Amino acid sequence: MSSSDSFPDWNLFSKREAPSEIELLLSPASEAASLLQRYKADLDGAKRAAEEFRNEGVSSLAQLAVLVAQLETALRHYEKALAGASLGKVNHHLRVLKDMMLDSLRSSGLEVEVPLGRAFGEIADWINVAGWRHHEEFTSEVVAEVVEPIVRHCGSVVRLGRVIMGAPPDQATSEFDEALMHTETELEIHTEVGSSSDADSAAVTSSEEPDFPDAGQSAGKQPSKEG
Repeated sequence: MSSSDSFPDWNLFSKREAPSEIELLLSPASEAASLLQRYKADLDGAKRAAEEFRNEGVSSLAQLAVLVAQLETALRHYEKALAGASLGKVNHHLRVLKDMMLDSLRSSGLEVEVPLGRAFGEIADWINVAGWRHHEEFTSEVVAEVVEPIVRHCGSVVRLGRVIMGAPPDQATSEFDEALMHTETELEIHTEVGSSSDADSAAVTSSEEPDFPDAGQSAGKQPSKEG
């Protein structure tokens, strides 16, 4: 008996449609790479969340540092008044608490800088100018008053200072003259534009306004019904 006699009868099999899409089998290396990509995306998201949380914490600490610095300024300002009111011990106790708060902030990496008397050019990138004070006691542009200190975290500025600058009186005069000249120029421009607009408006009004006869003349031209 030959081997061809053992072949099956193909007519006994029914035909089936092949699946339209065959899922490709990934190699172990491809599956590991895909898993690592998912882990990396999760890790990046966790890093971003941690960074945002850190920034919020640093911002809150910076605000606290500003308040502590303002407390120090207030205690220094009212020191004589408190001493005169027999509250010297209270002032001393508040100063101790203030120093403890500053030490706690420093341990967190925060540094409070009060730029009183510093030249404008030295700290221009770290401050916002809230105003100017022109007086003879100032020979150059320096910080006359600190409204809010400069706050750094690990050496980087995280909150700009807010100051009032001092400058000589002659600088105030030059600045006033420049501002006045700028204001006069703007007024001249607005005046010229306003005059031109008024003239155009008058021309349009005169050309569009109908010529109505006087009420008396109209009454005189009407025919009388009597007679």
